[in-house]
Amino acid sequence: MKILSHFAMAVALVSAGALVTMPQEALAQKEKKKKGKKGKKQEENAAPQLQASDGFVPNYQSVEALLSAGDAAGAKANLAIAEASISNDSDKFFFGDIMRKTGLALNDKALEIRGIDFMIDSPFLSAENRPIFYYMKGTYDNSVKNYPAAISNLRQSYDLGFRRGNIETYLGIVYNNNQQPVEAINWYERAANALEAQGQSSEARKLYGNMVVAAIQSKNGSLIDTTFRKVLPKTMDTNIWHDGLAQLSSIYNFSEQETLDVLRLMRASGTLLYSSEYIEYLEAADPRRLPNEVLEVIKLGEAKGHIVSSDVTFREFKAAASSRIAADKADLPAAERDARSSATGNSARSTADALLSYGEYSRAIAMYKLALEKGVTDVDRTRNRLGIALLKNGDLEEAKSNFASLTTPNRKKIGEYWTIYANNLQNQANAATPATVN
Repeated sequence: MKILSHFAMAVALVSAGALVTMPQEALAQKEKKKKGKKGKKQEENAAPQLQASDGFVPNYQSVEALLSAGDAAGAKANLAIAEASISNDSDKFFFGDIMRKTGLALNDKALEIRGIDFMIDSPFLSAENRPIFYYMKGTYDNSVKNYPAAISNLRQSYDLGFRRGNIETYLGIVYNNNQQPVEAINWYERAANALEAQGQSSEARKLYGNMVVAAIQSKNGSLIDTTFRKVLPKTMDTNIWHDGLAQLSSIYNFSEQETLDVLRLMRASGTLLYSSEYIEYLEAADPRRLPNEVLEVIKLGEAKGHIVSSDVTFREFKAAASSRIAADKADLPAAERDARSSATGNSARSTADALLSYGEYSRAIAMYKLALEKGVTDVDRTRNRLGIALLKNGDLEEAKSNFASLTTPNRKKIGEYWTIYANNLQNQANAATPATVN
């Protein structure tokens, strides 16, 4: 989300013309009216009343007259005289306000903030304006890169109930500027939730990018993983999914076969974007083992313009895969028969891998289940791919059950991301299906 002129927004919330004026009754008065007992008791119970001192009033009025006449520079030059005559809290409040207005007239934010500092701790500042002034201070502190002060003032504004100016997003930005990624991500998430509650889903989605950027910049693998697992269930944005899966591969030391199943998720989610990822996919799939999948991935890359088919590397992969497909596919029925008669499940798993690569999902599911029944050397790899075949076959609940049963750390992590994808598919399907009324 693009944040525009927070300071200007906050200024607009406070009357530019006159937050306060010095009414006649606030001036130092030499004569006071007599009051009855009732009036005196009411006065004692009333809130503090502004009462400027005798020595301060003429100096204040001098600055005010210059400012009213359009001579802001002259008003600024006379501020020091007025400041020197301050003798009570009322004087400080009036002085702070006239300094703030002078800074506003001169577009001098530092002067304006100095004026606010005089007012903000005053018993005379209204509860309505106090959080706005903290917000203004926070935006100014951020602009001069005093991030700790910005955080302190913005938090005070928020804690006092201020909810305008995209304050949650702004706190995320300032925390990120202060290199506090965990806090930044939490505030971005809070901002996104607030926007979602207001029905501004498209604006909320923009903040997911802020969250993952803050996580990636932290170079903290655990935080990166945690953040993507928060964000990915809420979006199918191609760039975010690509970055999430790319980061997953960089954080964990995956084997080639584990990497293959991450790349398969990139393919399923439409997030294979770079030629290097296609090459990694082709190497992991291997045209000698899964020629059809290799050929399909090459065709996908060509169709999307991600790879150049004339490149010698892709040309060699394509030739190797194309020469094997016919014989490989013809061998599948015999491989299935042999797997059923085998004493172990390893041949069933190899056959299932081949069937999966040809899009024969029902047959692949049967072979994976047979491999698990007979006993297989790598149970998690088999279950992971059974889950993929089930998902591709539309059996999302059973697919998620298999992903959830993975136990080895790497496969468990891969299964979590496949589960997120399965949930997103279900959410999309539910959103596309109109509700029925019985």
